[in-house]
Amino acid sequence: MALKKLLLTCIALVTLLCAAGCSFFDDVVHLKNDNEAILASDQNAALLQALAEEYNSTHAEYKVWLQNADDKNPKEPDIYLMELTKLAQLEADNKLLALELPEADALPEGFKSAGNYWHGVFYDPVVLLVNQSFSRRVGQQNIRNWEDLLQIKDVRIALENLSDTDGTRGFLCAFASHFGEENALNYLRELHKNIPQYAKFPFTPIRMAAVGDADIALTRSSYIFQYLENSFPAYVARPVEGTPVSLWGVAISAESAGNKAAQDFCRWLLTNAAVKRILMQQNTGLEPLDGVKDTTRLWLNTHYLTQDKADGLINKWLKTVRFEN
Repeated sequence: MALKKLLLTCIALVTLLCAAGCSFFDDVVHLKNDNEAILASDQNAALLQALAEEYNSTHAEYKVWLQNADDKNPKEPDIYLMELTKLAQLEADNKLLALELPEADALPEGFKSAGNYWHGVFYDPVVLLVNQSFSRRVGQQNIRNWEDLLQIKDVRIALENLSDTDGTRGFLCAFASHFGEENALNYLRELHKNIPQYAKFPFTPIRMAAVGDADIALTRSSYIFQYLENSFPAYVARPVEGTPVSLWGVAISAESAGNKAAQDFCRWLLTNAAVKRILMQQNTGLEPLDGVKDTTRLWLNTHYLTQDKADGLINKWLKTVRFEN
């Protein structure tokens, strides 16, 4: 009789749990382990995998896993490794945790959030890819700065259409932030005279400079680094006065205040020499902020961090430069 009552009690308990949607078991399954963190990023998968593997192999107490974008129900990230404009939007939406990191004290103003919501890690500079034959003809000393691109006679510039990608939009926004909007558009209007046709794909300007269909390509370091070899018929130069850069920084989700792994991973990204080694091994063309002494030559997008402001600038470029009659 006692056994029968016990059985009925168990059945009633199971029924109650099922009626409640088994929320108890769901909570158990989704309990968060603060020694493990999920990383979300807009960087390439190979670099992210290499960073995670290096960190996990050297840290027994903490682990970092990459967010799987293909999951139907992806886990919410604890860490963001994102480009500046995306971090700024997350900060504006109150989705980031203010985090005091002594390791970030050396970062210059502008390369970290004023409220310590994100901290810069590495950047991707705009560079000149100069055809070797062209350089021998006009002289390397005459291809040193932005003004030279307007002064060299009959120079052919290869440039991707600036309205096409985050990278090209970022170039225009950083260029205008540094020189001022009207000065930047005036410069690009003059440069436009030396651009036979805007490219549709990031690789096209590189190919054109390599085969001689263009004399100089304006492109990103991350696009060309993997192609550079001793026999490559073009070389990379950076304008001496400075150049636009896209900045990637790290931040922690506001929902992950107690996640120890997330905080430790941020510190590791900011200080560990392995990060610089991985950037080189992966042929990323990205450059670490750690050790940069003169950031005045790194031009950030500081004025067009919202979608509407960036769209406004892009539309001005399209109307007054790209399709000006």
